[in-house]
Amino acid sequence: MKNLDQIESFLLTPSYRKWGWILLIGGIPLVLLIFTLVVMTGALDRFSAFWAGWGLFFLHVPLSIGLFFLLFSKEKNEDEMFLGLRFKAMMHGIRFTFAAMLLFPLMVWASTIWNGQPYHFPEVGGNLAVVTLLLLYSNATYGYFKYQLAKDEE
Repeated sequence: MKNLDQIESFLLTPSYRKWGWILLIGGIPLVLLIFTLVVMTGALDRFSAFWAGWGLFFLHVPLSIGLFFLLFSKEKNEDEMFLGLRFKAMMHGIRFTFAAMLLFPLMVWASTIWNGQPYHFPEVGGNLAVVTLLLLYSNATYGYFKYQLAKDEE
């Protein structure tokens, strides 16, 4: 593919950036408020089992969606340069997430040996936690690339 015009058609409008920040800042408190209301009203008989099964999933939903909106919403002056930066940031995010998912069990294993505890395979938080981590790395890298670009233009 020589140009990135087809990829640009998949980006979200710039207004999604605002919704991404709203979900990042307000999503977790909203989920915790809803879970608190569920506990207070007694809507679930076995809330602890529900929280163990679904709690982390529901906490990662607003984070993942918010980070997705931030990464894939167009800039006000979107051009191929920003598409290239976004693509590079996604590649860095994939690389960092891959390395983290490989190194995390090794770090836990070394820690358990060091502390003399029995080894247990670490819980990484489920599939959505990995998606959140990937999007977090990608957004951080994209922000850094944009910062470097603005610094170079000065």
